[in-house]
Amino acid sequence: MARIGRWSQYVGCVLVLVLLHACKKNQEPTEDAPVATTVKAPNLPDSLYAYSELKFPDSWLNDSALQLFGASGANIEISDAGATLGRVLFYDPMLSVDGMISCSSCHLQAHGFGDNTARSIGLTGEPSRRNAMPLANLRYQRRLFWDARTVGLENQVLEPIEHPDEMGMVLSDLPDQLSGLPYYRTLFQAAFGDSVISTDRIAT
Repeated sequence: MARIGRWSQYVGCVLVLVLLHACKKNQEPTEDAPVATTVKAPNLPDSLYAYSELKFPDSWLNDSALQLFGASGANIEISDAGATLGRVLFYDPMLSVDGMISCSSCHLQAHGFGDNTARSIGLTGEPSRRNAMPLANLRYQRRLFWDARTVGLENQVLEPIEHPDEMGMVLSDLPDQLSGLPYYRTLFQAAFGDSVISTDRIAT
């Protein structure tokens, strides 16, 4: 029985050494082994959605309550390619300094593009000062944010991106960061006629 026990221990040790050696070989790629690189690109339809065909009735646009807010964005031209670019930007965490926070992180589609927490969580992981307000129909509102401090949607867009507690991005660095993602050149080309990426274009 003692011999059998020692034999079993010997076989077990050999098996462990074989497995360790196999694992070590798998962890050491050869010089000829290809290095895999992955670029996360948006999965877009072959034919763009017809965003430009969405219209609100005049009776709604002329409502006195809406006019009270100024309706400054009513004249913003919407194209299918421009709206597609905007949608990709909205869901892309690469607009944040650490590549982890997107606009959609706080403006949740399942909650009317608002947040279901009293104080939204941003870059620092701590609750922010306020709840991320819903984004429905902002095109037709003149003043933005809870304190109505910003006039015009194109001025509102960049503030959360550069806010140190929200997305923390240095705006002057943003075009270069997006230029490093190959799909953005195609999207900007389709939306603006050339592939130049700028903060002004991101905001519009």
